[in-house]
Amino acid sequence: MWRSSVEELVDRHGRTILDFITRAYALGWPAGGYPVHVSAYANWAGAYSSTRSNMLVVSSLDKATQGLRGLETIFHEPMHQWDNQVFAALGVQGKALKVSVPRDLPHAMIFFTAGEAVRRALPEYVPTADAFDIWRLQLSGSSLPAARLKPLLQQIWLPYLDGRGTRDEALAALLAAAAQASGTSPIFTIETDEFWLNLHHFLYVLGRAEAKIRDASRSAVVDAPAEAERGAVTLSDEERKTWADAVTAYASGLSRKDPIVDESLAAIVGALVALDGGTAISGAPIDSAARTVLERAAPIYRKAWWPSHRASNQSWRASIQPLIDRHGQTVLSLITRWYGMSWPARGYPVHLVTYAHPLGAYSTSRGGLIMSTNAKSGLQGLNGLEMAFHEAMHQWDDDVLRLLRGHADKIGKDVPDSLPHAMIWMTAGEAVRGAVPEHVPYAEVFGLWKRAMAPLVVPLNEIWKPYLEGHGTRDEALASLVAVVTGGPRR
Repeated sequence: MWRSSVEELVDRHGRTILDFITRAYALGWPAGGYPVHVSAYANWAGAYSSTRSNMLVVSSLDKATQGLRGLETIFHEPMHQWDNQVFAALGVQGKALKVSVPRDLPHAMIFFTAGEAVRRALPEYVPTADAFDIWRLQLSGSSLPAARLKPLLQQIWLPYLDGRGTRDEALAALLAAAAQASGTSPIFTIETDEFWLNLHHFLYVLGRAEAKIRDASRSAVVDAPAEAERGAVTLSDEERKTWADAVTAYASGLSRKDPIVDESLAAIVGALVALDGGTAISGAPIDSAARTVLERAAPIYRKAWWPSHRASNQSWRASIQPLIDRHGQTVLSLITRWYGMSWPARGYPVHLVTYAHPLGAYSTSRGGLIMSTNAKSGLQGLNGLEMAFHEAMHQWDDDVLRLLRGHADKIGKDVPDSLPHAMIWMTAGEAVRGAVPEHVPYAEVFGLWKRAMAPLVVPLNEIWKPYLEGHGTRDEALASLVAVVTGGPRR
């Protein structure tokens, strides 16, 4: 009876299921098929397979192997014949990413893929792993339970099964995500209590305002002078003069530089990052004049502004961390897959300062990430989540430029300096929207595509966005993008 019912299902749906799983795994099925040995009782799981003899044994009495579940089972067990090849493919990606392969991952992939294959053939079907809550188990004794792998498979493997990207890209993204989920590799580490870094940035934006630098009117920093005036009320005349001298010193020097492009200012940021709130600045490797200004201003800042700034930083972290916990893994898997690049095992540091930069946030290769918590900077909620990933993606700038220039050299053109940044704006925004569909990307909310990046919005929408949606390869998209934005022959 078991054989007749399952054979009928194989005749009707087997070819569809087989084509689905062999395409997904990019591995072959033997021309003669696999032998299925039916027994009243098999083992505790209801079925098992042997990689030595290509033997599959299925229980005819177990409720987990009846009807459509029997159909899923006789595809599930032969997929274990690919275990060595799958482990090898994962090992290649793991070596490149410098992460280990969770022992449960290949088995979880089989449960997910076989179940999804049957569901594609029969939409009303509920896969065995879902019906029997198999995701709660540790399938192979791994330290990362299947329950924590299922969301990753839904976020990364399922889009691949739908036709997006390549198998190896999906495997790499799964491993990176699994490393994050294991707790060994945070996405971001958020620092809120860095006294010297906050002092420096407060003086920096106040100095730009005093020097009447045009961008001092931007929303991310425009409130700084008014806040400085409110805090100054609590100071003595001598303290106010010392503070005013510090702002003027910045206005005539450091505030006229941009830490995004100026290496000397970025070096100061990097040196201050290395200090904690209670560490003397005397030994920091920075310019002696800048050190003197900071030392004199420090007790005044600590008295008048630091308590509220630290509280602001901590409030921002309290609001953003749950979003990172809830959606960060999905966003990370998307951007690393789309860019074909890896995330550091220890994540990226986000150094919070109440006032950072006229742009609201910036990143440097030396100082890590700087994030503004100003309520009017637009970096709250999902916009804050997007900007954290946006700034981290700038750490890939050199690699992205190298790829773009490689395509540009083939057609004798130069890459526009604005192209990598515009790609980040679109990619980070779409990644957050991929995790939270109702999110409106920052560039759209604040009209960035209508201003500085207006010339790039059409080619990005026509070429890069379709790639993000699963059409073509990264290098094909980059080649076409370079050709269009440089006026070269489209490839």
